[in-house]
Amino acid sequence: GFKTLVYNSNNIEDIEFTIRDLGDKFDKNIEAKKLNDDIENSLKSIENIIKNQKILIVISPQNTLSSQIYVAGNFVYFEDIIKKSQNQNAYQSSLKSQPVINSEKIISLNPDIIILLAPFLENEKTKQEDMKKMWEKLPINASKQKNIYIIDKLYSGIPSHRVKNLIDDFKEILENVRAKKL
Repeated sequence: GFKTLVYNSNNIEDIEFTIRDLGDKFDKNIEAKKLNDDIENSLKSIENIIKNQKILIVISPQNTLSSQIYVAGNFVYFEDIIKKSQNQNAYQSSLKSQPVINSEKIISLNPDIIILLAPFLENEKTKQEDMKKMWEKLPINASKQKNIYIIDKLYSGIPSHRVKNLIDDFKEILENVRAKKL
């Protein structure tokens, strides 16, 4: 006898629709509008920081680069964030499935920036540094320019109103990369 609601979370538009619809269902329209406005404001804030960079987002990176490296494909909300920042996803494919690549593929993609989404490493600074060192051994632009970053917050892979926090973290990374270029 429970009513079930099912939502897509493939892109920012889906996330905002979900927030708006739940606001309607629970008579929280004002709160829902504020959440969506916050997301939109964060998206606007990442425009024109840096442009034309190939960004690779790695989902739950492991302690090895040997195989099965999950990256953000072109049909998820990470793609919307990258595009809004006027950059491009280093991974390109017409396939909608979750991309799994290896280190050779990363080398061929040659990303300018790598963002490791590692919520399991929150407050584990030594492990984070070890992980970054492993990635910095790859002969790619991101390594040469020291543009490998970790987002260690639990919200980093959760498509919800907390995507605003992820966008804000993404903005800090873009600002850091820009500062290195100045």
